[in-house]
Amino acid sequence: GPYQGQIMVGDQYSAEIFRVSLEQVDGRWQGGCYPLRSGLKAGVTRLAWAADGSLWCGMTTRGWPSLGTSTEGLQRMRWTGKVPFDLLEIQAVANGFITTFTSPINPDSLKSAEFKVRSWTYHQWSTYGSPLVDEAEHQVVSVSASPDGLSVHLQLSDLRPGFVHEIAIVDLESNDGRELLHDTGWYTLLAIPAADSTGE
Repeated sequence: GPYQGQIMVGDQYSAEIFRVSLEQVDGRWQGGCYPLRSGLKAGVTRLAWAADGSLWCGMTTRGWPSLGTSTEGLQRMRWTGKVPFDLLEIQAVANGFITTFTSPINPDSLKSAEFKVRSWTYHQWSTYGSPLVDEAEHQVVSVSASPDGLSVHLQLSDLRPGFVHEIAIVDLESNDGRELLHDTGWYTLLAIPAADSTGE
């Protein structure tokens, strides 16, 4: 479907599957993470592609609790052939981010839509887990759509290398009036790209 080329990652605790897109900046890999499917029966511990392109999900709660309602399971996900209106990818640019969508956006809805950006990092320590550390809100200076309506350039007042940047999108619609299937993505920024000829 529309997510070809992205990595699918299962989450054991939340019993869901995320998508990951990667790009290389200054020799370092970084990229975004997005929801794909939640509400699976148990924690996802193994994903495998079938010959027909469907995705098998092996699940268990053994050794660790899960938000799923079963103790184990095997589920298969198949694309229906219908392309949802979804946040497809986040890419970093010198002065912010480019958000790309699976379908063209409604330019009128962009005028009233809101893009909320915040960032944080985590403690790197031997203790298990970490709270969100050094949280900050980011001002979105400008929002502009590409001519084909498939992407939006978010210019920010600042970027923080080494931080996770969350982009939450409010009240954005497609050209045919659909709401976003998933309205939030997270980008781990390690290096800020150099500005190109357009300033991005």
